[in-house]
Amino acid sequence: MSSSAEASGNERRPPSRDRLLDAALTIPRGVAQVDFQSSYWTGFIFIIALFVGGWQFGVFGLLGTAVATLTAFLLGVARDRVSIGLEGFCGTLIGVALVLYLGTTWMTAALVVGAAVAGSVLTSAMATVLKPYNLPTFTAPFCVVTLVMVIGAATTAVLTAAITSLFSGGGGHTLTCRWRFPPPSHSSSRSGGPN
Repeated sequence: MSSSAEASGNERRPPSRDRLLDAALTIPRGVAQVDFQSSYWTGFIFIIALFVGGWQFGVFGLLGTAVATLTAFLLGVARDRVSIGLEGFCGTLIGVALVLYLGTTWMTAALVVGAAVAGSVLTSAMATVLKPYNLPTFTAPFCVVTLVMVIGAATTAVLTAAITSLFSGGGGHTLTCRWRFPPPSHSSSRSGGPN
């Protein structure tokens, strides 16, 4: 009788190997949730597509997904939401967007980690606020966090350049904005109107 009790106990609680596999598959499921899919096979296809687009997109997308998923787990988000990838897809989008706009640097990697944590916290907060109205968060946390990071990074780049040049002994430097509004036209200098 004890063998049947042990067998039923093993069916209720998966072995640690199965739990590790399930935990590892939350990352591709998180990537797949970008397209509202929870299949890890779809996630693997998306990951391959990200790497085909450029190794930076694959690496930073996976970094964002892993950090967002781990943050959600540590925040105590419902295990089923974490398991099917609902807490990782904003991290994927954040990682890809930041490397697209900011380039491949160690600073971008640090920003992706911080932004993925912020995105996960914002997802939890928005889910709590929107729950009484039965509304999902979708990509709103990604949009908010990425907007703040991209705008902030542009400002930081100007300040960093000014501070660096100040301490490099270059002398009297001033802060200048490198963005022009409206952007300069790229047309050739023709005299007269259209032909």
